[in-house]
Amino acid sequence: MNKKILVLFVFCLVACAPRGENAFDGENSSGIIGGKKVSARSKIAKFIVAVVTQDERSQSLCTGVIISPSAILTAAHCAMGMKAGRIIFSSSLKTRSAETMRTVERVVVEPQYAAALAKLRGQTDPSAVKNWADLSIMKFSGGLPNGFEPVQWLEEPLRNGEKVALAGFGLTDGVKKTESKGLRAVKVAVHEAQYSRTEFTVAKGACHGDSGGPAFAIRNKEILLAGITSRGFDAACTLDSIYTRVSAFAAWIHSSM
Repeated sequence: MNKKILVLFVFCLVACAPRGENAFDGENSSGIIGGKKVSARSKIAKFIVAVVTQDERSQSLCTGVIISPSAILTAAHCAMGMKAGRIIFSSSLKTRSAETMRTVERVVVEPQYAAALAKLRGQTDPSAVKNWADLSIMKFSGGLPNGFEPVQWLEEPLRNGEKVALAGFGLTDGVKKTESKGLRAVKVAVHEAQYSRTEFTVAKGACHGDSGGPAFAIRNKEILLAGITSRGFDAACTLDSIYTRVSAFAAWIHSSM
């Protein structure tokens, strides 16, 4: 979640990296909590991007997932207050070539998110309001760089205890706030597959900067997008994370693309 929303909801997972002079650099760290570095040749790397947004003061970092040759899916709060945005098609945050970057040209936020945001005002308990509809679609032109492609999503429900792969460009340590040099991934268990009508929870692993990133399930050796990182139960990323179930918003995604 970006800093403006974090001020209101202390225990929510910060979806964007800490705002500094340049959240894009990430020179001093590794990545997602408990995870391993993802190489450019990995099967999941071809679906995932970094999203750098600019507001009136500074930059923020989120993660996104490719859903078409001209669109990515990320968290709604990653788009809040955005004045400009860049999509980075690379497993390394140091890469800045024209070939690996696209400009965000249009953003579509899931309409139900505004209502959830209004209900959250004054709340300090992240479980007080569920079904955030925390999704946005960012559109770009120029096509996909070589080696990248859209992901398919999971249609059937997840199961409690099932392992999913989380991935993102976020902090490797929510207490020390170590930033990320690149994409990392970790396998964790689903805790509450039916946390809410449109959400599920997983064991800790996601942190600031991972918001908008994927929870992947494996079906018949195929990598499928099950959820998008929304928030967590504490600001230090030591507790469970909450994910928006993508299949619950299939109609909106199709119509928005």
